[in-house]
Amino acid sequence: MRSLQIAIFLTVILPDMIVVGIVGGKDAKIEDFPYVAQIQQREKQKDPWTNFCTAVILSEDWIITSALCLQAPMINRRVLAGFVDISDPNKQIRTIKHVKRHPHFDRKFKIDKDDAVFENDIAVLELDTPFTFGPTCNKLPYSTSKDVVDKNRCRISGWGGIDINQTDAEILQYTDISVLTLDECDQLTEAPLVNSQICAIDKNLEKQACYGDGGGPLTCLAGKTRVLCGLFSWLYTFCDGDNPFAYTNVTHYASWIKRETGIEGFP
Repeated sequence: MRSLQIAIFLTVILPDMIVVGIVGGKDAKIEDFPYVAQIQQREKQKDPWTNFCTAVILSEDWIITSALCLQAPMINRRVLAGFVDISDPNKQIRTIKHVKRHPHFDRKFKIDKDDAVFENDIAVLELDTPFTFGPTCNKLPYSTSKDVVDKNRCRISGWGGIDINQTDAEILQYTDISVLTLDECDQLTEAPLVNSQICAIDKNLEKQACYGDGGGPLTCLAGKTRVLCGLFSWLYTFCDGDNPFAYTNVTHYASWIKRETGIEGFP
């Protein structure tokens, strides 16, 4: 349990340690990931902007991410999209108009084995100015039904650390990933997951989401359509690929997303 405590402490309490890719991932191409956005932060107005969290574009005006990423004042946050290379000068940069966290989000770490960690870790953000959609910037539908999703064809992406040393990545990283049932996950972790969470793991124990990937997407195929199924929430231990890691189950919150944004999901 101590390893879980350490991982969550580093991710939530020490945001300066959040860096930028997926451990063991590959460089992404923008045409495959036009829906991935980045949330940046700065401590003061004159400070440089730094990478903080990952997010997903739902429409020209709305993005979705982890509630854990939105604890500080939004005056020192902004959203970027339309790129996979951090040095790309052609980013779309937007300020945040409004934030809606899930009303029952619980960021407290629980020490009892029977307590779930970070339930309702989900938030939507409205932008001051809409994105301009095109080949490099576009929306991703969110899943409203677990029954139409092929959990053997899932993928994660983000700008978090790319290895156990939290080495920076210059290009958005992605990898294919496996989804476990909650019963399977309980056999591998000390902290239980609940129906509002998804357990992911690389069966080769080499790849996983890492610090800085918070709010990043877990997408799966529903027929020929790629849909948003999860948002990265927390990891069991350090970024070594040896253990499962948890995503907020977006399907569980489909009604809440529609109510807050007016955006229909898939199907």
